[in-house]
Amino acid sequence: MKPVVLFGSPADSPGACRESADVALLWRSAGIPVTILPVHPIHPENPWPKRLADAGCRIELPSICGKPPDWLRDCIVVAFQCRRAVQCWPHLHKRGCKLVYLPTHTVILPHEDATFKIYPPTAIVCESEFQRNCLAGSNLHRIPAAFNPSFFQYRPFIRNGHDFIVGAIGREDPAKWPPRILNALKAAKKQGVKIRGHFLGWTPTMEQNSGKLPSWIQHHPPGSVPVDAFLQECHAILCCSDYLENWPRVVLEAMSSGVPVVADARGGYFEQIKHGETGYLIGNESVAAECLLTLAEDERLRLSLAEAARDSLACLAPPDAIAEAWSRLFSNLG
Repeated sequence: MKPVVLFGSPADSPGACRESADVALLWRSAGIPVTILPVHPIHPENPWPKRLADAGCRIELPSICGKPPDWLRDCIVVAFQCRRAVQCWPHLHKRGCKLVYLPTHTVILPHEDATFKIYPPTAIVCESEFQRNCLAGSNLHRIPAAFNPSFFQYRPFIRNGHDFIVGAIGREDPAKWPPRILNALKAAKKQGVKIRGHFLGWTPTMEQNSGKLPSWIQHHPPGSVPVDAFLQECHAILCCSDYLENWPRVVLEAMSSGVPVVADARGGYFEQIKHGETGYLIGNESVAAECLLTLAEDERLRLSLAEAARDSLACLAPPDAIAEAWSRLFSNLG
């Protein structure tokens, strides 16, 4: 097997940073030698470089100005939607490297498409069947995202007559904060639910899409609260986006933490959630409000849903099967 080099910056940040951290740990658990080439300077408080080094990963210095280091030759390069990796890919292609690309979106972005038309990636790994169906090509492979539930303690937040707290998590992007999130909460409140909102990643600049938040919704800027701690203060989480989501990691994090998920009935959510069994899939804000009302009024149902969702992680993110799929792909690439 060729040496495996991960282009990325493993960290607790949502999205590709955290996914790259989990997959590197999974590779090491399967005995795959891994070198990590950070694409950004490592923050001194970031715990992941030490965790990964302790697991046996080799940590290199960040690449500079888009130029790959001289030692990077005849390797398997893995990158999660990484602009720096795309910039380096023409050079790496000439050095005999294989590129395994993981687009986190359901489209290939323009700068990726321009490069890949000349230097196609050796393999594109899709996290969901929905994503694979959205992307065209013969070199597509379906491998679910690595997820380590040990970082998220299963501890459902018992209501005990207190206000019903609905969380929402998203990056600082207006498309991640569509108006239906706020509208669903307002509709639930009108039906008599003692409700409060708890938003992580929302900033005042999101008002252009989400609308102005009322006083009963608390918000935290991106990265200001650890996701695991945030989830332990939510009774349910509402997942809505103007994007067609691929395989939202926040769903797995909420399931692992004992927080029922109410999510858009489209995209990758369909593969993650069984409606009425491990969460709720909603088509509009009025249905979302009804689901929140059901969870608020029936504590036994809410806890039962949370337990079923936690148990479903064994099928959604089976570590042994995911590690075997990666090992098989790397072996086939030489």
